Amino acid sequence: MYSDLETERLRLRPSGPWLTAAVTDYFLRNRTFLRPYEPWREEAFFTLAFQRRLLREEWRAMAAGSQYRFWVILRETADRIVGSVALTNVLRGSALSCYLAYRADAALQNRGYTTEAAARLLEFAFTQLGLHRVEMSIMPRNKPSLRVAHKLGFICEGLSPAYLNINGAWEDHVRLSKLNPTWLTEKN
Repeated sequence: MYSDLETERLRLRPSGPWLTAAVTDYFLRNRTFLRPYEPWREEAFFTLAFQRRLLREEWRAMAAGSQYRFWVILRETADRIVGSVALTNVLRGSALSCYLAYRADAALQNRGYTTEAAARLLEFAFTQLGLHRVEMSIMPRNKPSLRVAHKLGFICEGLSPAYLNINGAWEDHVRLSKLNPTWLTEKN
């Protein structure tokens, strides 16, 4: 269906059930680190069976064109996952838009891996998928994620109060967007 996307330091591997062990390991290693930024997770979430089911669903969503998740692997390692990048809620027709989401590894912060992976996925969104607009929603207190978004050229469109339930609490989110630069130059 889709092959790996590559950057200078990273391989972005398409989601699928063949990654079950590596993805489960990633979530177990980063459980505490991710907790303040993600929905509350039941204990079952951290099992091989649960991850296998989610990865199958993600693979089907990719085949249907509604979501594209890639798991980030350092080129220097065999298969250890150090994060993910995803385009979710992909809309076609007059919208041609989606949401960008990313997560990182606690042990590899401030090395530019998330920015590098997200930049490659944006290129995929704009060139291969032909999308016009990519949006993001980030909690104001998540300063590292906001820095990544700004490095990628996203602009702030406003604040959505109590937008998403994160770890059991309704959290405000900054709404950001980036338009396909090819479409912008064609328009002018």
